Formats: sequence, C-alpha cells, structure tokens
Amino acid sequence: MQQLFVLLENLLIFLIIIIIGFIIGYKKYVSEEFKNNLSFLLLKVTLPAMLFHALAQPFQPAFLKIGVLTFLLTIVGMAICFLIGYLFMKVFKVKREYEGVWLVAATFSNVGFMGFPVIQAMYGEKGLFLASFNNIAFNLLFYSIGILMISRGKKRGTIKWRDIFLNNVMIAVFLGLFVYFTQIPIPGFIRGLAGMVGDMTTPIAMLIIGLTLSEFPLRDIFTNRTQYAINFVRLLVAPIAFIMLLKVLPLNGNELMISVLAILNAMPIAANTTLLAHEYGGDEEFAAKSTTLSTILCLVTLPIIFLLI
Repeated sequence: MQQLFVLLENLLIFLIIIIIGFIIGYKKYVSEEFKNNLSFLLLKVTLPAMLFHALAQPFQPAFLKIGVLTFLLTIVGMAICFLIGYLFMKVFKVKREYEGVWLVAATFSNVGFMGFPVIQAMYGEKGLFLASFNNIAFNLLFYSIGILMISRGKKRGTIKWRDIFLNNVMIAVFLGLFVYFTQIPIPGFIRGLAGMVGDMTTPIAMLIIGLTLSEFPLRDIFTNRTQYAINFVRLLVAPIAFIMLLKVLPLNGNELMISVLAILNAMPIAANTTLLAHEYGGDEEFAAKSTTLSTILCLVTLPIIFLLI
C-alpha cells in the first residue's frame, strides 16, 4: 500500500509538471522548436546519463541473471500485446489506414519518457537496472518489427540498424554494462555528474508531454472512438493479460522484476510511434492523437494496474 501512495504522489507531481508544459505551450511562451530542443536534450544527454548511472554499480551475478530474464520476458510481454492488439483490431473492425499504427501502439509502450521516470521514482537504481534490459528489447523490436507493422499494406519498411544500436541511449546502456561487468573504478565526480544530469530526465520528459498536449485542440483528442479503443487495449487489456502470465510463471522471489515488467508494460503508447508513422507511411494524425490521449489516461489506469501486481 505504501508503494501505491508513492506511485500516486509521483503521478501527481508528473501531472503538475505536464500542466505547466501544457500552459507554456498553449500560451505560446516558447517557440515551436523548444520541444524539439528538449527532446534532443533528453534523448542525447539526460536519459543516457540516468541509465549509465543506474548500470554502473557493483557486480552481482544473481541480479544480472534477473536482468537477462527481464529482457526475455519483455519480449514475451510484447508478443502478448501484439496478439491481443491484433485480436481486438479485428473485433473493433479498425479502419485499414489505422491498422499499422494500431498494432505498434498495442505492442510498444512508452519506456523512455514515462517508464523510466516512474521506475526511478518507485524503485531507484535497482529498478532502472532492470528497466535498461527492457529498453534493449524495446529498441531491438521497435525499430525492426515495429517498422514492418506500421508499413503493412504500404511501402516496405527498411530496418535502420544504426537507429537500434548506435543511439545515445543504447550506447549509454552498453557502456554501463561494460563498467558493470569489468568493474572499472569510476571516479566519484563522474558518478555524481551522471546522477545529477540524469535527474533532469523526469521533469524534462513531463514538460515535453505537456508541450505535446498543447499542440492539439483537446476536443479533437477526446472525440475519436478508435483512439479510446486502442488505449483500452494498450493500458488495460494487454497489461492485465501479461500480469496474469507473470503470476502463473515460477518467479517467486523476483517481486522487483515482476513489478518493473508489469509497470513498463502498462505505460502509454510509445512516444516515437508518431515519428515511425511519419517516416513509414502510417496514419500520423491517428498516431499523434492516440499517443496524447494515452498519456492522459495512463494517469488513471496505472494505479489500477499496480493494484493487480
């Protein structure tokens, strides 16, 4: 119950920062490039620093095994989300032009902008350590299978391996794992610097979400039934199915891993879904509005999912 209060408290903090970002964007206090600059800062600097700081810790073989298991179960969770998403896509008779975005939205959650801040707030560095293995699986599948999903029925998507392995976040993960395995001594000021820079990730991410919300008339976000349908799948049905699987698997003693997996799986639609739709022929407007609505609704659904863990 105490962790639930921690979650609710942090979601309230996130919401306030999101509202600040929304007001700043709605009132045009900043230029349109400001959000892009913040996104660059988050993806290129603060998030990599946060992950490196979480991974560069004393070597624990048993905990590493849990990390590898987190990676494998993340892939299983994504497979479940895809299958459920495909099933409900047929049930709801989703329009052909929405199908690619629908499948990506159902399968991939927002690990970077929402997942990491929530995990850091609730479980600290150990939680982030496991979440980094989730992120490896996300990058491998989002920029490969995700491209094939979103381009179905349109031009063939090409997999850009550079986007998968040579982005700053993955480089930070690999460097952090290298330090973790080799136990190379890291000067205290470097760890302190990485920690301080990484701590900026959460407020920056929430400001970006608020600025994104300000780009659309709220009426447009709340009036499309298909957007509610995909978020019903992404935020409730798929995470609950994954939690049920985790409960029947012999994972006793791995409560932290189960919580991290379940919470990350219950995050809103991945932020980069809109970018993928733009580049590979998906419905960009449907992706953007569904992602925006998803971010709002998760503030309500996430505590519900947490109670089921």
